[in-house]
Amino acid sequence: RLKAMYMMREQDGRNTDGTSKQMARERFAQVMYPDGLFAWQFHYDFHRTGRAYLRDEGESGPWIDYEKPGRHTHHVSDRSLFPLRSLIPEEMDGLLGAQKNVGYSSIVCAAIRLHDQCIAIGQAAGATAAISLKDNIAPRTIPYDRTRLEQVRDALCHESPDCVPLLIWPFRDLSADHEAFVAVNRLAARGALPLEARDVDFRPDDVA
Repeated sequence: RLKAMYMMREQDGRNTDGTSKQMARERFAQVMYPDGLFAWQFHYDFHRTGRAYLRDEGESGPWIDYEKPGRHTHHVSDRSLFPLRSLIPEEMDGLLGAQKNVGYSSIVCAAIRLHDQCIAIGQAAGATAAISLKDNIAPRTIPYDRTRLEQVRDALCHESPDCVPLLIWPFRDLSADHEAFVAVNRLAARGALPLEARDVDFRPDDVA
């Protein structure tokens, strides 16, 4: 994994409504990063990593797997964001993370590993690289520069007949073909909307 400016942690996004994902209620994550570039949600898919061996044969004999405490598939993330800082190395310049080589713990890696998530990571890295090269700046400055951060988000989520905008903020009911999709996503990511943790539905067609 990449040693990034920010290492995503399980406690940033894991649902805490109960002891298993069956008890989870829809909500936004505990930590909604201010430099978020796209939305994600999945269960922490930590497969059975324990091995139990026959007492008489030890580790040279047959074994069966089992779930270690706290490392299983029973927990789910809340509706979460992926931060730009997790694409940027802590020290090395001229490099951005992509695919599964990004800044997160091993258990968060188990939740951000699907094809659509990896595609979004690649899009985010590409947009960051493009803005950095265009303006001749180091990517590590962008998370703290509102104008440049919004340029990266605009590359990912803008109105165009030639592409589908990326979901930046994890609303449940906002379709990518809705006329308000881009505006709502961009405003939510900037913290310009008064949202509570359970406000996962935007209801774009309701009367204001």
